[in-house]
Amino acid sequence: SLPFDLAVALRPPKQKQTASASFTAAVGHGSTTVLGSTLNLQADLAELSKGQSEPTAEEPHVQPETRDVQPSTTAELASSNPLPTQSVTAKSEGSAELQVIRSHSGLYKDKLSFPEFAHIVLVTAVNFAYLDFLRNWECNAHSLGLDWVTIALDDNAFDALDPGQRLRGKGQTNASSMEFLSKDFNMMSFNTLRTVFHILEDTGFDVVFSDSDNVFISDPFLPGKGRLGELIRSKQYDYVYQLNWSGPKKNYKFGEEQVEGNTGFYYASAARNRAAVLKVWADSLEQCNTAPQRDGQTNFWHALRQIRKKSAACFRLCGKATDDQKSCSFFPTPLDYCEMDPWKHRTGWGHRDA
Repeated sequence: SLPFDLAVALRPPKQKQTASASFTAAVGHGSTTVLGSTLNLQADLAELSKGQSEPTAEEPHVQPETRDVQPSTTAELASSNPLPTQSVTAKSEGSAELQVIRSHSGLYKDKLSFPEFAHIVLVTAVNFAYLDFLRNWECNAHSLGLDWVTIALDDNAFDALDPGQRLRGKGQTNASSMEFLSKDFNMMSFNTLRTVFHILEDTGFDVVFSDSDNVFISDPFLPGKGRLGELIRSKQYDYVYQLNWSGPKKNYKFGEEQVEGNTGFYYASAARNRAAVLKVWADSLEQCNTAPQRDGQTNFWHALRQIRKKSAACFRLCGKATDDQKSCSFFPTPLDYCEMDPWKHRTGWGHRDA
């Protein structure tokens, strides 16, 4: 086992992508440093594990608790995990989608041990060509006792997924494998953002989103400094993002403004600061409409930077107050956002890059 919590985004450079057993494709847009252009998960995980058998004194590894929880009925889950009431519409309340989200909220299958996560849903996404990636992602998530819903980005994927754990993606996505930054690839990333926006706007649940090409080597939601779970528990942030960081060869300073983070792994809370989060999301979707040559991640961060450039007071980075004493001109309360620790949540770099 490794002494850190980690979501490794396995992403090759810009190249033709195909779905195969060797995992030579990736769903998402991420780091500049990767674990090899042809990704062999067994070999790469062995490489990551090399020399890491003992926990460090600073960050002791906590072995995830083994959970053997009998599945609850939807009615039982509904009574133990009430819906947020501030933004649930009458239309969404009776929908099948809302029931799926409600049934799988809480991040864990065990709905009683982590009440602080009751109104958060773990979401991943897939199109039909990349089902192998999803099955690998599910294997790791299941071993950690996690619970989730999957956005089916095309009809074939929708038919292949568990009806009780799937959401139909917004928009039309190609079911085939596709080239990175191609028109179809970009549309896939746009539709993923659209569907997450729908969840945030219409259900009142917070979202942890993970691309299905990520690998959970250990539990990212356990308590501990720098872990995503700890940042969520602090209740200080509306948006927590993964850095696009090329590894330890590049100097790292915590809490610096970023040109672009990674939309392949993040936490977003519309419950804490609804106006700010939905404004950033809506502007990013408008960017997707006007700049289809860019992928969803680039458009999302372009929209965020545009708001930040026009009104610095709209953002509070990792708890640091802005020098701009003026009030935000876009939403009443500044958006609090911060990065995950890149040593705990890596974007595709491994020990070979150190």
